Amino acid sequence: MKGLSSFPISLRISIPTILIFCGGLLGLTSFNQEINEAYQKTEVNAQNYVQISAGQTSRILDYLYRRADIEDAEITIISQLGSDPNLNLVLLINDRDVVRLSNRYELRNEPITKTSGAAYVEKFGEVRKKLSGDVVISADRSKLIAMYPIILPVQPNELQSSRVGVLFFEYDLTRTKQIAFNDALRRSLFFSGGLTIFCIGIWFFFEITLTRRVSRLVAVSNSLAEGKLDERAGLTGSDELLQISVAFDRMADKIQDNANILLRQNAVLQAQLEASIDGISIVDENRNIVSYNQRICDLWQIPVNIIETGDDRQFMQWVLSNLVEPEVFGDKIEYLYENPQSSSVDEVVLKDGHIFDCYSTSVKSLAGDFCYGRIWYFRNITDRRKAEKLIQQQAERERLLREITQRIRQSLDLFTIFNTATKEVRQFLNADRVGVLKFDPKSNNTQGEFVSESLVAGVNSIVTISINEHCFGEQHTIYYQKGRIQSLDDIYQADIKGCYRKLLESFQIRANLVVPLLNGEELWGLLCIHQCHEPRAWQQSEIEFVQQIANQLAIAIQQANLFEQIQKELTERQQAESRLTESNQQLAISNKELERATRLKDEFLANMSHELRTPLNAILGMSEALQEQIFGTINQEQKESIEIITSSGKHLLELINDILDVAKIVSGQVEIVCSQTSINELCQSSLPFVKQQALRKRIHLELKIAPNLPDIFIDERRIRQALINLLSNAIKFTPERGRVTLTVSLHQNPAKIKDSARMKGGAMRPPSFPLDHQQITSEIRFAITDTGIGISPENLQKLFQPFIQIDGALNRQNSGTGLGLVLAKSIAEMHNGTVSVTSEVGKGSCFTIALPCENRAVSSPIFTDQPCILRTRQPDAP
Repeated sequence: MKGLSSFPISLRISIPTILIFCGGLLGLTSFNQEINEAYQKTEVNAQNYVQISAGQTSRILDYLYRRADIEDAEITIISQLGSDPNLNLVLLINDRDVVRLSNRYELRNEPITKTSGAAYVEKFGEVRKKLSGDVVISADRSKLIAMYPIILPVQPNELQSSRVGVLFFEYDLTRTKQIAFNDALRRSLFFSGGLTIFCIGIWFFFEITLTRRVSRLVAVSNSLAEGKLDERAGLTGSDELLQISVAFDRMADKIQDNANILLRQNAVLQAQLEASIDGISIVDENRNIVSYNQRICDLWQIPVNIIETGDDRQFMQWVLSNLVEPEVFGDKIEYLYENPQSSSVDEVVLKDGHIFDCYSTSVKSLAGDFCYGRIWYFRNITDRRKAEKLIQQQAERERLLREITQRIRQSLDLFTIFNTATKEVRQFLNADRVGVLKFDPKSNNTQGEFVSESLVAGVNSIVTISINEHCFGEQHTIYYQKGRIQSLDDIYQADIKGCYRKLLESFQIRANLVVPLLNGEELWGLLCIHQCHEPRAWQQSEIEFVQQIANQLAIAIQQANLFEQIQKELTERQQAESRLTESNQQLAISNKELERATRLKDEFLANMSHELRTPLNAILGMSEALQEQIFGTINQEQKESIEIITSSGKHLLELINDILDVAKIVSGQVEIVCSQTSINELCQSSLPFVKQQALRKRIHLELKIAPNLPDIFIDERRIRQALINLLSNAIKFTPERGRVTLTVSLHQNPAKIKDSARMKGGAMRPPSFPLDHQQITSEIRFAITDTGIGISPENLQKLFQPFIQIDGALNRQNSGTGLGLVLAKSIAEMHNGTVSVTSEVGKGSCFTIALPCENRAVSSPIFTDQPCILRTRQPDAP
């Protein structure tokens, strides 16, 4: 029954196939039997014929050989046997196996080995020995071989013949068998034709009564399977197939009604699935996915070919490959499928940082006693978890801020506040080290030490370690004074100086977050958060939190400093009140002594010129000798250190020279020595002193001298010093790629006629020139113009005062004593000249030295710009 239920061929094909196969098998069997019988009959008949023919012939020849003259008779007998078309070969062989007679003339007198009878030579011996004939069939059953003994004729002087010959017949069965085959084939064809007609009749009967009706039922069944529920069988008749048809049509009606209900329910279910914010997958009891929505594909980014296979195992394998802990969730999946009645609520974390809420329960029958499968819900709760974490962090930050604020209000001890703040911040941020760095106010924010820290085990302490690092520089000060922070996620990926990276490496710092601590507008120190063993991406919320902590610490610093200042002022006030009476009594004496001390100071500084320069020149000389490696070879680090010594010494020498020059001028110890000086040579010799300074900042340095200027009667060295001071000052306060111009022109003032008075300090009177027309006063103006930062009107009054520098961003980046303008002004006044300035903030300044001179009147004094004598190389365009 099992074989019949799975029969692979339809009745329409199987019935005629069976009939044809059976009929063909029967016909072939009959045909084979006919052939075998015909062949056997043919062989028997041919064997009898050959046996009779060969026996009669042998007896006739025996009889004839007993007679004297038999040659004609034996030839005749052999010739008659050769007339039979089936006898291929007839041989009469003598006792020496030589052909005596044959139906083929060419074989006469030939040995038997040259004929087809060679294969039967051994058989000839048996025939001669037994003197009895024999008929055999060849191996391929196509020939009959007859061998009969013959007593050969008596030889002379012989009473009785003792020689025995052999009569050899080769009878061909081919033609006989072909005739038998044709007869058997004819009979088989007649039989097969009748059998074929019989089979066709049987097939047609089954086609009408069974096959067509069953095919109709099959076609309708296939239509139902394809979803064509409106198809019906509609068979007629009164047999069992009609009853099957009626039952089938009723079943199809019921299926159609149920299908319509299922389609409606599936449409509602699919709409619910697609409308859900959750990713949903429904799996049957065999772990085949029977339904899912698009949301689950979007959540897991699953390829279409995986979900379309409908294999829940492949889907879950994809899910596990995206999880941080796939083993835990994989064990939960297997447990749920092994326990169909169980439900589960889990939270899984993906490798990309998303968090999914996973809920799974079984799909049960209405009675609850059978599980049809399982349903999975996945929901992305990443934003919710981030919001919850953000709220928690915000609450923790507010708590920590309140605690630090409260401690600030309760205590003015900075170290207690710092220790509490660093500990709380480190624990909140889970950092390796948090510290407070205090700068030394006298170091221009290049030196300092950590005064408080909190760190984890395994991280080195850096408290009280003195930091002296020029990598900070004034740029860092300006940067931090503006309230900006530094955030480095990885020092090896950040664009920072090599020396600064080495400093961070020495403190085991891999990631760095630095927030300035300001005391008003001054930079007091830094709040530093360090990650020592690995990079860290600082979040904006973390940065904002640290900034808030830094603001509170800045308030604490201001409060502590204010308290300290108040205490100091109170102490000083008490001390001042106690000394007030005594101070008033000594005030007159102190004023006199102050005047005397000031004078002595100026005289001392003027007299100490040689004593100060001598050791400094010795230091510079020794450093130059070391640089030239006169005393031996030095390495690169030593060379750099000596260069720093040389640079610092030269700078110190310039400061000493400026201070001494000012002191000499104030004390009246400077005399000028004037001579006729070429203005062009004066300017050309001044520019090389500032050329390198301009090249370093890529500033365009330009010289403009009006034509036909006369020589001027001045102290060339002093005026050159004033010009160099003003040019250096202009370059110093001009940003990179700016322009500095020295313009020299002649200006005549007819309204002012001055007597060429003697120069200050006993200088010689300039020579008088013959006048062609009227005597007028002229002055040479040296104007130094720059495109620098400019000077505000309120700061102009601070210029030309000793040891005073105007505050500004570029000024903080350059060193100086504030004596350059004072010297220039003093030198100009010693020549009865003046120094004036005009400036506009953001556009630049112009400092002008006006020196008087006497010259012939010219008819038309015209000022024209002369081409640049010395200019720096223009920087390449960006």
